Amino acid sequence: MKLSKITIQNFRSIESLEFNIHDFTSLVGQNNCGKSSILQAVFLFLKGAKPDHHDWRKEHEEEPIIIIGEFTDLQNWERVTPGISGLIDGDQITLRYTAFKNEEDKIEVAYDAFKRQMLIDGWSDSWADLRADLKEIAAMIPINGANFRGAAGRNQLKQYIETNHAELV
Repeated sequence: MKLSKITIQNFRSIESLEFNIHDFTSLVGQNNCGKSSILQAVFLFLKGAKPDHHDWRKEHEEEPIIIIGEFTDLQNWERVTPGISGLIDGDQITLRYTAFKNEEDKIEVAYDAFKRQMLIDGWSDSWADLRADLKEIAAMIPINGANFRGAAGRNQLKQYIETNHAELV
């Protein structure tokens, strides 16, 4: 997977910024225009590190720092890996990093994943209760009762149904 889009809010001199990241992306600009701030925000987002107190935009210290990243070009191994597969929404993963100051002025960081709720008629997280036609679809990719028990197998089947059998969603 690759980071393909980033949104930065309330970080250093950046009030709000959103841009796409391509295979080769250059940041060009005059001194003190925010190039290093963008790179530092991406670093915090990818590492999950806490920002420093001076990273908040001046006069907006009570508002959270928010960094949203969209990951695309997911590889098959990522689609079947527990912990990753459950975050996939369509063909991408969207994560939000939020840094805020608590009542004691200590910095805390939280991550959230954006994912639509997918409802599939006849779906059950139990193989025994899964509708027969869904079991037939599962056998094509191949998913069976043993690998359906894990979240990765269930998520892989949901993704397959969403992509190839949209009428069931």
